[in-house]
Amino acid sequence: MKWFIIAIVLLAAFGPVLWLVPSRRDRLLTRMRSQARTRGLRVEVTWLPDPDPVPEARVSAGGKLKNPTIAGASYQLDLPSAAGYAPTWSLVRAVGDGPIQGWRWRTAPAGDGAYWHEVAPLLERLPTDVLSCEAGVRVMSCFWRERANPDAAEDAVDSIADILGELAALQQSRHAARLLEIEQERARLEGDESPAS
Repeated sequence: MKWFIIAIVLLAAFGPVLWLVPSRRDRLLTRMRSQARTRGLRVEVTWLPDPDPVPEARVSAGGKLKNPTIAGASYQLDLPSAAGYAPTWSLVRAVGDGPIQGWRWRTAPAGDGAYWHEVAPLLERLPTDVLSCEAGVRVMSCFWRERANPDAAEDAVDSIADILGELAALQQSRHAARLLEIEQERARLEGDESPAS
């Protein structure tokens, strides 16, 4: 009986400590996010509106409207400089009207066919649990559910970092090309307006 009481006292004393020990999944997420930071990415835990919720997720049993969301993390890469003349867009992985098969617009359509011809192969290389990808003026980002196999987790993070880097380079080159066109047009207009000699 004495040993039983001692065991219960020890469990009561050390039980809460065991709750603080991170699970295997938590250790994996920490490792993945740390690697992402070493690759120059920011990671923010966030939620994405569910692009294709089941009917039960949209309305409660009492008839109240719900806003179904999916938990995940946003892996973000800051652009070296603002790319205000490059297309800005947001796509979600779902069936629908989008520039790439399997992706649908979350924003107004942007970019031309040649642009999406370059973007499509990059998005195809993303892990299948990347549900959204965005190109902004200052940042590229992917919403990832982080469901990578523990043996391939680092490879998945490296893949996302590489793809975001390639998308950022594409944004920068599109911005530079458009800026050059604007400057050439401005120079042409100024040349047309100069007085004839």
